Amino acid sequence: VANSLRWLDYGGFDGGLSIFQKKWGSQDFPDIRTRRTESDPNSLRLLWEQQQEIAPGHSWDSGEFWLTPHAGGWAKGIEVYRDYVKQVSVPSNLPSNIRDDVGFQSIWMIQGTEVDSRMAAFRFTDLPRVAADAKRYGIHEVVPWGWYIYGAFPIMPLPELGTETELLQGIQRSREMGVNIAPFISVQVIPNRNAARYGAPPGTENWTFHPDLIPMFRPYYTKGSELTEVSTNNPLWEQDVIAALRDWIDKGMTSFGFDTWSARSQGNERPGLLTTTETIRRLARAKDPQSTFSGETASHIEWESQVLDYPWDWLDYEDAGPIATVLRSPRLNCNVESSPRVVKKCFAENLFLNVMPRKLDQPNGTALISDKPDLAAALLMVAKLRREFLPYFVSGTFIGDSVLAQPSEGFVRGYLLNGKLLVIALNTDDQPRTLTIQSNLALWLPGAKRYKATCYNTDGKNVAEISINQALWTAATRTLEPGEFAMFEIQAK
Repeated sequence: VANSLRWLDYGGFDGGLSIFQKKWGSQDFPDIRTRRTESDPNSLRLLWEQQQEIAPGHSWDSGEFWLTPHAGGWAKGIEVYRDYVKQVSVPSNLPSNIRDDVGFQSIWMIQGTEVDSRMAAFRFTDLPRVAADAKRYGIHEVVPWGWYIYGAFPIMPLPELGTETELLQGIQRSREMGVNIAPFISVQVIPNRNAARYGAPPGTENWTFHPDLIPMFRPYYTKGSELTEVSTNNPLWEQDVIAALRDWIDKGMTSFGFDTWSARSQGNERPGLLTTTETIRRLARAKDPQSTFSGETASHIEWESQVLDYPWDWLDYEDAGPIATVLRSPRLNCNVESSPRVVKKCFAENLFLNVMPRKLDQPNGTALISDKPDLAAALLMVAKLRREFLPYFVSGTFIGDSVLAQPSEGFVRGYLLNGKLLVIALNTDDQPRTLTIQSNLALWLPGAKRYKATCYNTDGKNVAEISINQALWTAATRTLEPGEFAMFEIQAK
């Protein structure tokens, strides 16, 4: 299953059972199935399904399965699996802006079927303006979409947006102010007219989109964006992609987002797309050590974690805590158009925001962040808080809502770092309220009898220090307005 772990946990805040499979990086990903019956509704059958046909005279190795009973929430049960992943995974070395920032911004420069330059949301000369605006809100990565005709070789900038010189100057000027421009490319899903070169059959997927069309997406009367997918194990395709991107790297474009990053294995061989991506990254980092590479993921995180800094996936907020605690790369994205609440939840969970504000009646990515005051204010808040508590996010261990011993009225997440526990509580209600937090500190800070808690308000200001004289800690925040934080940093005395 894409974007998932070969691990699961069944339980609650007071304990459970974790299960994982020791088969990192193999092609035969499992499915998980559940079954409850009307005759016995209080029972559950939990099935780990391997869809594997074994021919006569052949064999198949399932790998080891480990079962771990545990006290506390899922973050205790996942500890054994996390240790295993550290032994077998080869994580990507994250550039500093991806590691440290709250997120990135995507802009949609012009629609693929548009030929009138006056309809462009942004031109190449606007890139420094977009970069300066993003930087105000703690963002140093901008991903432009719609800057060339996707799927075509060679990769040529759209003349409706400006010249190649203006594009490269925009990238350079943005880099000088500390903002990286990582244009989104599409080279795996290509127009049918280019399919024969790679021996690919013509496709029938129609990806035509424009706000003025009826319907806006996939109208029956135009087939200009019918595409097919090329195998990423095709040597000629790999040669063309590396040559095209090497040319842009030599010119100064060193970071890329990759449309439909879809690795496929042939037998037990390593997927060709991993090698292709590693070659591109090596060329880019020779030119710019802080260059980035993202991808719209369509394979499996066990492969993506090796080469991607962050995914560019069409995802709203999802609880991805187990992945965040096991893998530091890629930093999982969450798309946000305007919601301050989503911004704050993603900050607490260390998700990488994909900020995509839009103009009225236009697609995502057509507006500046400063055009949306509520969104901008939330980004300013969480960018400041992330800087203040940065070591917890980049070096700590995320334990999510497992920090709780009982459910809370708010959104509560926790981090461990060097014998300290950071608890972040957010009021997600539409009304002011006090949040109650109960945690078994002995699970996370073992061996202590007394603790000290430093309390911070929503601005990150130290507002109180309290003593805790027992491991089962219960605290009530002050009354929090909607969208306000309360934070506690706890250590053994």
